[in-house]
Amino acid sequence: EKDFNVLKDVVCKRMEEGLMEPDVLEKTIEMSGGIVRGLIKLINLSSVRAIVKGKDKIDMESLEEEIKEICNDFLRYITKQEHIDALVQVYDRKSIELLSPEIRAELMEGKCIVEYNNGIRWDVHPVVVNILKDRGKLQ
Repeated sequence: EKDFNVLKDVVCKRMEEGLMEPDVLEKTIEMSGGIVRGLIKLINLSSVRAIVKGKDKIDMESLEEEIKEICNDFLRYITKQEHIDALVQVYDRKSIELLSPEIRAELMEGKCIVEYNNGIRWDVHPVVVNILKDRGKLQ
């Protein structure tokens, strides 16, 4: 909750709240994985998409379309069964200790796994979690 509010404050200090439809900011923060750079990028790309469609606010449809694009980016890094198995393991354990160095490096390069609190806790990026759920690998 505290981290969520910090990210919300970051956004609200940089843009007017009325530039997003209700619930878009919350979903954007959730899908950013708590990464400020990813949050700002997602807002920027979603806003461009909304402007191109003639909207005066970032709407949920524009955000969802941008999340699909990000999903495609992640899919470029999830190419082996070992990747899927490792991601499920990280999701369950919140740790990367048991991953092979090669798989760990590949998933980190693709930003599929996210480090929190200087490596105290790891997790799977929320967009990747959705990919795994869509494939039936997570509930």
